[in-house]
Amino acid sequence: MNTVFEVYKKACQKLENIQKDEINVRILLCYVNKYSEMSEFYLKKDQEVRSIDLFNELFGRYLKGEPIQYITNEAYFLGDIFYVDNRVLIPRMESEEVATYAINKAIELFGNSEVEIADICTGSGCLGIELAKHLNCKRLFLTDLSLDALEVARINCEKFMNQLPKYNLRNGDGLSPLYFEKKCSPNIIIANPPYIIDKNAVDKSVLNNEPHLALFTDDNIKIYKDIICDASKFDNDPILLVLEISDEIYPLLKEFINTYCPMWKVEYIKDINNKWRIASIIVTKKK
Repeated sequence: MNTVFEVYKKACQKLENIQKDEINVRILLCYVNKYSEMSEFYLKKDQEVRSIDLFNELFGRYLKGEPIQYITNEAYFLGDIFYVDNRVLIPRMESEEVATYAINKAIELFGNSEVEIADICTGSGCLGIELAKHLNCKRLFLTDLSLDALEVARINCEKFMNQLPKYNLRNGDGLSPLYFEKKCSPNIIIANPPYIIDKNAVDKSVLNNEPHLALFTDDNIKIYKDIICDASKFDNDPILLVLEISDEIYPLLKEFINTYCPMWKVEYIKDINNKWRIASIIVTKKK
């Protein structure tokens, strides 16, 4: 009999860093045994593993470097579980900070008024979906250049359908899929564009597994420039534009904003790791 705890102990012996990685062994065992909470691992540690063959297959993928989120197709974001696979980036804690900031800033600006939200470069859809869940959202628009990513976003929109307003998925770069649609009039635009310039700065696991289209930029901040310029074309006044950024992007973006739109109220915020993470822009037509 292969009990949960016996399999756990044997698997941990194969880890290079037990202290760091043992939690992922527990996650895999909970996944194989269909436990809904991690606490069940301890409460049911003497139960037999449902399928030792399945566990060995999944654990083998993990040992080869595949992220645990892609193996289980689950990623936590602001307390919710999102579907993910290798067509989209894995949602990260830094992006949770971006979403939390955007929610609070939107409440400050719009209170409980109805708003339309556009999530650009949406990937899994986690940013837009969380904003729509926490705000009085009338309509949610999600865009991505990758059709594969949009399929993942669609899965998550359907998963949270009962907590969402009407949602629309559009294929294309930046805000361009929405600008010519008279139906779209966003009050809030949130975006996590590809912002990594130096590929050597990326962890090997990320480089080998996550979609490069969503990670790397060859043209520095062109996508940021396009989003900012297109945001000013919509009729709403004001529009809250929240961009996820990086230390590499920050000086380039700041220079562009100071030149292109010095009249707008702009705020740059560092994340919990003291890295530049958020550019918040109040887009207004007032002189």
